[in-house]
Amino acid sequence: MNNKKLHTPLKNLVLFKYLSQGKISKKDASNLPHIVFPDNTPCIIANLYMLILLERKGKANRPLSRRGRNGGTIGDYAGKIAQLIRYCYLRNIPFQKFNDDLFTDFISSLRKEKDIRNPKHKRKNEETISNTGRVCLDFLDYIGSFYGESNFVGKDGVIRAEKKTYIHPEKKKTTTHWDHHSFIWAGRKKTRKPVSQKNIEKLYDAIYEMDSSTFISQRREVQINALVNTGARRDEIAHITVQDVKAAAVMEEPMLRLLTLKNTSGEREIPVSRMFINDLLKFIRIDRTKIINKTIGKHKDHGWLFISETTGNKLSSETLSTEMYNIRTFAKIEEQVCNHMFRHAFCTNLFVLLIERHEFENEDKFRQQLMGQETFKAEVIQYTGHKITSSLDTYIKQAFARISGYRKTVSSAEIIRAIQRFDDRNNILIKKLEKGLISITEYRRELHTLRENRDKDISQAKNKMEEERHTDPPFKN
Repeated sequence: MNNKKLHTPLKNLVLFKYLSQGKISKKDASNLPHIVFPDNTPCIIANLYMLILLERKGKANRPLSRRGRNGGTIGDYAGKIAQLIRYCYLRNIPFQKFNDDLFTDFISSLRKEKDIRNPKHKRKNEETISNTGRVCLDFLDYIGSFYGESNFVGKDGVIRAEKKTYIHPEKKKTTTHWDHHSFIWAGRKKTRKPVSQKNIEKLYDAIYEMDSSTFISQRREVQINALVNTGARRDEIAHITVQDVKAAAVMEEPMLRLLTLKNTSGEREIPVSRMFINDLLKFIRIDRTKIINKTIGKHKDHGWLFISETTGNKLSSETLSTEMYNIRTFAKIEEQVCNHMFRHAFCTNLFVLLIERHEFENEDKFRQQLMGQETFKAEVIQYTGHKITSSLDTYIKQAFARISGYRKTVSSAEIIRAIQRFDDRNNILIKKLEKGLISITEYRRELHTLRENRDKDISQAKNKMEEERHTDPPFKN
């Protein structure tokens, strides 16, 4: 009862909309979460609240997302109010009998929770606790309205909370959310640093030291490669398809399609190296094919890149997070390492190249170009998947810090990247050879392919450099 998940997305849910001239109009509600009490009986008031969220608008006046295994943004709401539902159920407290003292105790109980994996650490930080509390206050406010008690949640209400408006000067917008005296101001939000190259090397080393099958080892390697080379979010990595990889492989300048799963639905294409695409093709051709044939069969192949070894089904984004945690734990890395930190590293590296390409002198020049030049803005958003340019400030600062004291052209930087990728991949092959995971013949064959793709990447960079010499730079400061 303490750990049971209380919400489940309903995959093919269709709801009644209206009846007109004898015809029923329906609306799609697929993936809308269904919520139960810990004893598995439906929580009707919570499910009515889910229907309210179905009509609520989010960012850019779009409906709240229901995408993903857990139901997207609405699923996140469901997960938060589920904690309040469990609290009330275990104490036999009807929602309409809730009061300010009970809500304060509920927030205190969240603060006392310990990390299951590491009991010495708290399960939630103050920002997470406050976000959970705000959603629960919104749910309780709906309950008050449902039972006709307009002052159930309010400044002088049964639960003393109020809505406050915050202004974001950089984003040029305001946000309004619930506040309560039990919330602790956590100070400025901490920014995650990019995962270091040293820790990336430790992760690669750990993969082939861990007691696991050849397929799991190869899949873990592909996961890290995908994070390093694409900067994609966890869910976006999980949605890469075999067809996406094959399509990139036949391009003169490989571009890998990625779904964009934050704030808005859509897709983008990002430039990738031939060495990276070749690694993916090898994994698909050898490791993935064996599992598909062994489990669901070739005729039922769904086409997802990352699959389960035991079932052959699509791998969930949660499993990708668990895998990263297991690798990091085995590698004995004390610093935080998660899938998203590779995104920070990718974006910082990308911005270094953009700074060099357009010869920006400082952060202000970069931001001016980002705000004033639509083509440049579109290029940045296309590669990173960000919608709001102010979200890129952290990467701008880190990129300028990295290039402080030296200047290179973008083409030379791309060549350096190609050589670095070659060295990284060759080091992995050498470690496999030392551990007896591949033969000398296999090593030579892989090295030959690796060199061919490195030379193609370098040749492509040189061609760009030659083109730039004969054309005016697209952007001048």
